[in-house]
Amino acid sequence: MDGKALLEPMYWLSLNPGPLSTAWMIGFAIVFGIGILAAAALWGVLFFKAKKFDKPVKRLLKRLRFSSVTLGLLGFLWLGLAYEMIPLFSARFWFVLWCMGVVYLSIQNIRFIQIDRALTQNRDMVRLEKEKYLFKKKK
Repeated sequence: MDGKALLEPMYWLSLNPGPLSTAWMIGFAIVFGIGILAAAALWGVLFFKAKKFDKPVKRLLKRLRFSSVTLGLLGFLWLGLAYEMIPLFSARFWFVLWCMGVVYLSIQNIRFIQIDRALTQNRDMVRLEKEKYLFKKKK
């Protein structure tokens, strides 16, 4: 395939594209498989090491796990439809939408890290300031 074809809009917007080459199919399968494996790894981390993380980190790992498994499964669905060459569902613009989903979920997770982490730290500092004036439970 010529690299110039990737820059043409009709390559991506054609409703009845030609079949993907074997190399592209394997490459896409590897990328989508990495997403599924990342979700499995995050599940293992959350299941076995959950007590080591504070609440915002656990929530972030759960969000990342959901994003990875969702995008991996959607990618495999598109890949299967592209392999079967079903006219509308095998179109390449679904891959463009998948890439936009990756960018969107990445931005959402980055915003979650910046906002929620700061709010949690601020809330913990206020709680500790209040608790130093409260009576402590006797041992």
